[in-house]
Amino acid sequence: MGPITFGVAAVDHGVEASLERFCDALSGYAGLQLQPRVFSAFQELIEEVAAGRVQLAWVAPLPAVELIERGVGVPLAAPQRGLTPAYHAALFTRADSRFQALSEIENASVAWVSKDSASGFHIPRMRLEAEGMDLGKMFRTEAFFGNHRAVAEAVLGGAVDIGATHAALKPGGQELSSAPWLADHLADISVRVLLLVGPVPGDVLAVSPKVDVHQRQALSSALIALPPDCREAAERVFRCTSFDPVAEGHFRMLRKLARRGRIIRA
Repeated sequence: MGPITFGVAAVDHGVEASLERFCDALSGYAGLQLQPRVFSAFQELIEEVAAGRVQLAWVAPLPAVELIERGVGVPLAAPQRGLTPAYHAALFTRADSRFQALSEIENASVAWVSKDSASGFHIPRMRLEAEGMDLGKMFRTEAFFGNHRAVAEAVLGGAVDIGATHAALKPGGQELSSAPWLADHLADISVRVLLLVGPVPGDVLAVSPKVDVHQRQALSSALIALPPDCREAAERVFRCTSFDPVAEGHFRMLRKLARRGRIIRA
């Protein structure tokens, strides 16, 4: 097999140079030739993987499930950003909001991340529907803000009442270890968490099953060992400096939902 095209979907157009450096460094350690390619949207990336023009892809949970269900992608490695590769979906509001609990939400404005986001759209909505709540009555207006930080800024800045995003819990408890509203200047504004659902599986690097098994093993070994000269670029592109193997069952919950036709396209 020839060069392996490594595709990522990124809104940050400055990522190209870092991805190229990452591919160059990793190629030497894996004994393969990786060619970087940046896409503006996950669905475009998915279709290129399905067509065989991209053999390795960095994908969020829902696009990853779509690749798996279509038989064109296999999870290879997961970015390591803490003690667990999974996180929770959260609905949150300002601490001074009139909404004290889920049962009180009515005629509210809500900020979602995007229609491809598990924690920032699908999972919270499905949990609310499972609880028998009428989303039409709960939310007066709904808007997509494109990323988790923008959702946090919209809620904490008072532009909307409620937001959906991701959050991680410290081991053995309910205390948060990370959330978009805990970053930088946003941490000065108090938040009330209305709903936590999880754990939700995280993003992965997925490889085409058409890639030779020996090449897959070489890629996996290089990613998990991640040499020092790959780490700066990895931090810039993937927001991590190491990768873990993908545990069996990582996407079990989302795959069950996908098979019911609830969260991915046919």
